[in-house]
Amino acid sequence: MRRTLALAALFALGSVAPAFAGSIGFQYTIEREHEGSIIEANYLKGFEITDGLRLRVKLHQMSYCYVIMGNLKGGDRLVFPDPGTRRADDLAANEWARIPKSTFLRMGEDPGVERMYIIVATQRIPELEQRSADGRPLVSETLAYEVRDRYHGEGAYSRGLDGPTVTVKYSSKAAGPVVVVEEIAVQALEAQQKASGTKP
Repeated sequence: MRRTLALAALFALGSVAPAFAGSIGFQYTIEREHEGSIIEANYLKGFEITDGLRLRVKLHQMSYCYVIMGNLKGGDRLVFPDPGTRRADDLAANEWARIPKSTFLRMGEDPGVERMYIIVATQRIPELEQRSADGRPLVSETLAYEVRDRYHGEGAYSRGLDGPTVTVKYSSKAAGPVVVVEEIAVQALEAQQKASGTKP
């Protein structure tokens, strides 16, 4: 079974609580493990469900990072921070880090769109912190959107590509916490494409 990975539009978020105006920048790539080889890209075509996916993330400032992705049995799950092992603020600024650190993630097998979300924030996201602390990685499918909507505000956003690397920058025009939610959508091929052997 093959799938196509397409990068969807991100949601750049500003602030609502009075604290400080600020900006966020980060970079990421996607690593695909296929039959023992690792391919690094920002756009993957035709990956199979037996392949593993892993993110490489570099934060441009000290900040909090969370990663949510589709769960094999449905719904979404918080895959970073890892309950009991790593915290949302464990990633050093200006250094590449792998998420997960030493394994690869598998997406679900159902056709349709599945998503990964990278959330980078200047403050802790309470419900994500609580889930990690409690060791309850399963989250609602709408949680990333709820976080986006809560912190939405005006600001300047840019997104660029350099080879396999995606660079995201966002500056808020208002005081308060700054949050960016980057969405990556995974689309399974239609049944007729799989049956005919057509590649994306």
